[in-house]
Amino acid sequence: IYQRVIAGEDFAALAKELSDDKGSGQQGGELGWFGIGRMVKEFENTAFALKNKGDISQPVRSQFGFHIIKLNDVRALEPFDQKKAQILNFLYRGNKGNELRKPGIEELKKKNSYVSDGKVFGEFMSIANQYHPADSMFRVKTEAINGTLFSTWNTPHTASDFVEFLFTSRSPFVLSTDILTDRLDAYTLEILQKDEDKHLEDEFVEFKNLMQEYRDGFLSYEVTQNEVWEKAPKDTVGLTAFFNENKNNYNWEKPRYKGYVVLCKDSKTKKNAEKAIKKMQPEEAAQYLVKSFNNDSVKVVKVEKGLFQQGANAYVDELVFKGAKVTTVNKDYPEYYVIGKLLANGPESYSDVGGMVISDYQNYLEQQWIEQLRKKYPVVVYPDVLNTIN
Repeated sequence: IYQRVIAGEDFAALAKELSDDKGSGQQGGELGWFGIGRMVKEFENTAFALKNKGDISQPVRSQFGFHIIKLNDVRALEPFDQKKAQILNFLYRGNKGNELRKPGIEELKKKNSYVSDGKVFGEFMSIANQYHPADSMFRVKTEAINGTLFSTWNTPHTASDFVEFLFTSRSPFVLSTDILTDRLDAYTLEILQKDEDKHLEDEFVEFKNLMQEYRDGFLSYEVTQNEVWEKAPKDTVGLTAFFNENKNNYNWEKPRYKGYVVLCKDSKTKKNAEKAIKKMQPEEAAQYLVKSFNNDSVKVVKVEKGLFQQGANAYVDELVFKGAKVTTVNKDYPEYYVIGKLLANGPESYSDVGGMVISDYQNYLEQQWIEQLRKKYPVVVYPDVLNTIN
């Protein structure tokens, strides 16, 4: 075939007639564009040794048979930025990635007191020579291996640890002996990197100080949350006592109405509602109205709770503060009245000014806590040293 090609016969016609590769043969031998790493080594080396368009190689043999290659065209590489990811992926595949990592791995082994037992790994290799990883016996046999594969910082990493890594890692191996060494290197690197993380603070003082600062900060935050910020809203007894002791701090300049606005479907509903709650306290009355007068399908009363100051609610303005009559009523609930009390000078409980009291109580708890800490852990300041700081 080669002699016929160089004698001038049409390459594409011969490929269609004689190629054993029916896929490319039907295309006249056309393989399309390809780059490094796409073909087997023998084919790739021969193809990229051709220099000029139209050059034809002598027959070259690979595991797939004999090849005669014709160079149709060449195009320049894309810019590096476009090829970078592909190049890195190529470099880190299989043994190429291992070669790049080896110097770093060896350095990490020295730093992390790496000691290996080749005999244990030899047992893995022996089993890999007999069974493919897809064979269930491979796992059965490897799980029976005992002993330490290697150690770092006197911490043993056992054969069973390595077996677990083999069958749970993201890159399952497909060939027995060839890839087993690669998997051991990957496992070793993973352990060494974890050891590096553990000992970073021993190696880098600034990092150690930074980590200590983070730990102290998180600890301080957690304790403050427990002792102050989360404690205050839940401590109803403490809040009540604090409010009663500091009640004058929460007085307001103008009176406010504490209670409920009740809207009714009609005058009959209003009359029945007022009669039903006549002897009840406001909160009890509001709950009774909603529960007893309404059901899932029909609601004849609406109840709005609030601490109303003049101008905040038209109904309260009319009925409590003797303001103008409500001009725009709810057409579905045209009748209305209020239940509650007028607080002339200030709140009667901490819940009336909850946010302010809780905030003040938190500050109070923080001050108390700091005073306790100062008594337990006395602070000594050395002025002569302090004055040296600019």
